[in-house]
Amino acid sequence: MHALPGLSLLAGAAIVVTYRALDYGLGDVPRFVMTSAMQIAGLALGLMLPVCLLSGALFTLMGAALRGSAGEDSRAAGLLALWNTMGATVGALAAGFVLLPALGMERSLFALTLGYAVVALLVAWPLPGGARRSTRVSLAAAAVVYLLALAAFPFGLMVKRYLAHAAAPWERDGSHVVSVREGLTETILWLRRDFWGEPVYHRLLTNGISMSSSDPINARYMKLFAYLPQALRPEARDALLISYGLGMTAEALTDSPTLTSIDVVDISREILSTGRIVFPDRPYPLDDPRVRVHVEDGRFFLLAAARQYDIITGEPPPPKYAGIVSLYTREYFALLRSRLKAEGIATYWLPVVQLQPSDAWAVTRAFCDVFDDCTLWTGSGLQWMLMGTRDLHTRVSEEAFARLWSNPKTAHALAALAVETPEQMGALFLGDARDLAEVTRGFAALDDDHPYRLSRQLLAQMDVQYAGLLDPERTRQAFAHSPWIAALWPSGLRERTQSAFTAQIVLNRVTVLKGRLRLGGLPELKWALTQTTLRTLPLWLMTSGLAEQEIAARQAAAGRIDPLLDEYWGIKAMVARDFRTAATHFAESERHGADAPELRLWQALALCLAGARDEALAVVRRSRSLDDAPTWNWIEGTCAESAALITL
Repeated sequence: MHALPGLSLLAGAAIVVTYRALDYGLGDVPRFVMTSAMQIAGLALGLMLPVCLLSGALFTLMGAALRGSAGEDSRAAGLLALWNTMGATVGALAAGFVLLPALGMERSLFALTLGYAVVALLVAWPLPGGARRSTRVSLAAAAVVYLLALAAFPFGLMVKRYLAHAAAPWERDGSHVVSVREGLTETILWLRRDFWGEPVYHRLLTNGISMSSSDPINARYMKLFAYLPQALRPEARDALLISYGLGMTAEALTDSPTLTSIDVVDISREILSTGRIVFPDRPYPLDDPRVRVHVEDGRFFLLAAARQYDIITGEPPPPKYAGIVSLYTREYFALLRSRLKAEGIATYWLPVVQLQPSDAWAVTRAFCDVFDDCTLWTGSGLQWMLMGTRDLHTRVSEEAFARLWSNPKTAHALAALAVETPEQMGALFLGDARDLAEVTRGFAALDDDHPYRLSRQLLAQMDVQYAGLLDPERTRQAFAHSPWIAALWPSGLRERTQSAFTAQIVLNRVTVLKGRLRLGGLPELKWALTQTTLRTLPLWLMTSGLAEQEIAARQAAAGRIDPLLDEYWGIKAMVARDFRTAATHFAESERHGADAPELRLWQALALCLAGARDEALAVVRRSRSLDDAPTWNWIEGTCAESAALITL
């Protein structure tokens, strides 16, 4: 009994020590990812074992104390078991539903540290008069240790160090954490990348995992979940979105002037309540009067809901995340179809960027077992989209299909996603039910009874099967000979779409390879500038976008002076095919202090395309020693070519 208060204080001090020591266990790596059971066990033991051992000793000593006061061994054991069980039950509920949402992890640990002091006071006050001097000295020593630990509690360590480990890999592009939220089901980090103080895009991390980003390449596939079915069903009135994420798909739905009702379902109240961060200067989709928000599991919502929808789209977390596989099974897709109206359309995320081909084909087979007219589309690189309908047979007119591009709001949004024409929408096509039946031949469908038809391995690199499906000549032929396309796509548009598949080659390279294009993407840039009238694709190839261009215009209007402005005027002139002006701006940007090798490359290319061969070669000779020879040799060769002979 006399050792109880001192032991309780030491347990409280151990919380502080192990919490602080966890930092040393993480080390200095910028990203800490536990990939083995031994790593997890070692870190968890260091964090929990000391406190657990001391708490276990407290349990034993409390039993001995109860035995002395209860009078009977059985009564003492019963009381000890009763209170321990009640404490374990109430403690778990209080921690999950009270402490974490109200205080967060760090302050909850501090509260638990104080709790051990309360236990010490309860069992030590008053300290029995017969206590030995050594007992009093030991208690005093334990109290000193506890008070020192309490005074040294490392407030801020959670955000500054532990959560920084999770955010570090995603800050390499200049992003920074703007909000942290600890909730019932996850810890949420919102990151933002700024350009001249204005937000360009955001990223959502939940429990240290990047769930989504609103940068144009990722926003492209998320918004196409809504825009593609809207193009095919322009008269749609009711829509359902399962899983809100960053709100890109929800925004695309609210962009529609024809939708009268939009239901949004997400299990995370915290994501929904903090998602306004992504929309600092434009309407928050959930504020739209047509939107109704449901905080619950998507599958439960489909089971319980009675209404049906013209459009249903879903992008839950990838299927290999804990608890998510049931949102990718045949039974779930059957629920999805049952909630569609006649001729309704469902689109669903297929994140092959994370899936082995056997995983992707198991999910695809499950979807196609339910939707006889299933089709597959690329949204952005290896972020693909399954689409199925409930007996859609009405061909949309070309005028109605193109309505998205005649509406200023949706036209601007589609242009920002590099889908500048209706023809480009068709070039996203990868295959119809016949093609998918061949691809999935021999693969069993993912269903509720066989969740382990998904492997545990993530995709490490581009798979040859995925590359084959993306092959532009194959997709061109698949589109041209698809009975589904022949029956539902506007006839005139179908013929003109054939030319859009070449631009899709470049888009696939940009979205899959990103910054790893051959020769810095110069061949693709040259082709886009000389063989198309597209604007967003050249912007992406020059590491810019519509958002950055609009910010640059606002900064210039506000009187900002910066070498970067000349760079952006050069990019703008390149996109406008005013190559001589572009070269002048790139040269001015370099003269004013900008130090970027790509400026000289773009300047030389612009001069070549403007017909100023000698000036271009002068830039090449001046810069050859600063960059790799193959790139400058390519520029030199380009100047000798005729633009009419340029090919990709």
